[in-house]
Amino acid sequence: MKKLLITPILLLFCTFLFAQNGNYDSKITELAQKLASKINDSKKTKVAIWGLVTESGKNTNKCKVISEDFSIYLTDYAKGFQIIDRNHLDMILKEHKMKSDGFIDETTAKQLGKIIAVDVIITGTITEYDETDKSKTRVRIKALDTETAMQFAAVMGDVVIDKAKDSGESPDTDGGVITDPECQKKNFGSIDFINTKDFRVEVGIYNDNNGFKTMSLEAGERKTFYGVFARITRYYIVNYAKNKDIKDGKDVSWGIIYSYPSYPSHAVIKYGELDIKQCKNIEFVIK
Repeated sequence: MKKLLITPILLLFCTFLFAQNGNYDSKITELAQKLASKINDSKKTKVAIWGLVTESGKNTNKCKVISEDFSIYLTDYAKGFQIIDRNHLDMILKEHKMKSDGFIDETTAKQLGKIIAVDVIITGTITEYDETDKSKTRVRIKALDTETAMQFAAVMGDVVIDKAKDSGESPDTDGGVITDPECQKKNFGSIDFINTKDFRVEVGIYNDNNGFKTMSLEAGERKTFYGVFARITRYYIVNYAKNKDIKDGKDVSWGIIYSYPSYPSHAVIKYGELDIKQCKNIEFVIK
């Protein structure tokens, strides 16, 4: 009799957990679709993700997670525009010694428009409704015109984010298997890059579905590309400092992606292809 009572309770609990994760992804997808539609209508062609901050201007882990997830879903609905993700944007900001965190100001917005020829910058804020339950979050996302630094489109909604994502743990992997039920419906996997070098590296991936995505890893740091479509995906790893030292105007990293590589090899650590499997996580140790 006890077993008969316990089983329905467990089923109800598991259903609740999956519903919570599904609600989060569904809401982020809905917000991305709405904003993408407005950007598509504006005929603007190049978008940079600045990301979200709290109302006090802090870039918390929750802000980073929601920003990254939003940028992935935005890519799905980008019909007439390209997207520069936050990791690549960080590199540009540092190279030009520009403000890179907190609220984006009018000067920075206009400078980015000129430096990387972006038409739109995506930014916004999050608010945690209940101090006792920080999973409940109001998300406001805005699109700024880089010529005027004025907002021309916006979306807003409430999401529930699980504690694993909020704490910075990997929410989707368990022994190399992604437990997020969305991975089957959307056919994606993920890649962990672990930098065991004693210097900073730049990592990039490319496939026809995700486009270009980049990030930099400090010595000893581990980062993840989430939502990578299940297919053959090219990658590159370069010494960040040496890549910056190249003077001929060519970007080594993008060169490797387009054609294996005809560029100076002193910055290149490794490049090749990874076979991304549905609902699987790959760990790549940079040695």
